[in-house]
Amino acid sequence: MLLDLGLPKINGIEVIAKLQEINPGVKIVITTGYLDADLKAQLFRTGVKEYVHKPYLIADIINTLGAIVGQHC
Repeated sequence: MLLDLGLPKINGIEVIAKLQEINPGVKIVITTGYLDADLKAQLFRTGVKEYVHKPYLIADIINTLGAIVGQHC
């Protein structure tokens, strides 16, 4: 799942929790323009696999998602 943290009506942490309720094995990659160290640590504790910093190139997304999909865990 590719998820932008900057959502208008619900925050990204809430979306991550809901996604994990639906599918505990979901692999999540977040995209954001700013990610401080505390929030980054919190997100990785929730099971986020990786993040892509904005602005990004399509190649960044493709490479990151390809690496995550290729993981066997």
